[in-house]
Amino acid sequence: MKTKNFLLTGALLIVALFSVNGVMAAEPIATQSNAKVSIIIDDILSIQVLTPEVELIYDDLNDFTEGVSKEMGEHLLINATRSFDLKVFTLNPFTKEGGTTIEGSTIKISAKASNGSYGNTVTLNANAANGGAQSLFSSPQQAGFDLKYDVNYLHKFNDANTAINTATGVYKADVTYQITAS
Repeated sequence: MKTKNFLLTGALLIVALFSVNGVMAAEPIATQSNAKVSIIIDDILSIQVLTPEVELIYDDLNDFTEGVSKEMGEHLLINATRSFDLKVFTLNPFTKEGGTTIEGSTIKISAKASNGSYGNTVTLNANAANGGAQSLFSSPQQAGFDLKYDVNYLHKFNDANTAINTATGVYKADVTYQITAS
């Protein structure tokens, strides 16, 4: 009986070794999983005033009768992935310390692509809260990055009497440029 058990145990051991060897020699099972990758392109509409300080200086007799202007080369930088409208406005009149004011409507602004010609000339409107943003131009087909625009500022008093009677000093207001999709 011992011999029979010994032979049976030996036979089971040999079968077990072949079974383990067969499992270990089998090809590994390949698995895979997929990821869905989406490319999402959002609109980009950005504007930056590159030279935020603009000074219109009255320092000559002719300035008081003719007005003063200043062209700011490459004043605005626009990045847009679609066509856009460029608007301008101010919320307040130009104010001197102490409260004396000059109305924004005495300022005229025009803009152009740095390599183009000027579009609309608009009168600055100090009533932007009620829809007073003025359209400088629409760019129905021009989109791109690093688009530079020159801006011309012109201030002229309504009449000589107003020019003579306006107190000397520095009058300031924030002029806001707005870009919207067209």
